[in-house]
This record gives sequence, C-alpha cells and structure tokens, in this order.
Amino acid sequence: MHKITPLVSTPARVMLTDVRLYLQPLNNIDPEPVQKYAFHTFVSIYKRRHTLRHTGLEILMQNDASLFLSFKTYAPCA
Repeated sequence: MHKITPLVSTPARVMLTDVRLYLQPLNNIDPEPVQKYAFHTFVSIYKRRHTLRHTGLEILMQNDASLFLSFKTYAPCA
C-alpha cells in the first residue's frame, strides 16, 4: 500500500480497528512514526483511479483534510 501526496508515493502499512485507521510510513522521513485517523472524523470515502487502474481510495475528513491511498490489488468498479 502507498500513501499518495503530490509528487510523493510513500510505502506504508495500514491497520484498521473499529475506532481508528492507523498508517505507518515505511521510511524514516515522516516526523510521526504512526499517523492516527479517527473514523468519526471521516466525511466520505471514494474509490479513485491511480496510474489508470482502480486501486485508489480517497478519504475526506471534517477538517478539510484528505488522505489518498493506493493499493497493489485491482478492485473492479461496479
């Protein structure tokens, strides 16, 4: 899985619980070793295309922030 930001694709590990989404970047560049996102702050979740394949997921949050994740496996659009 990769966290996508403008001009940067960061490999990361994702863990889901019933309350939060945890994101651990697999490099030592980020200031936080683990980023935490509470589910109650999520406004909407969209399937997106990344590199012309349906492998992206965009999460929009209440504070006008967004998180774009790209997975290695293909998810067909229905």
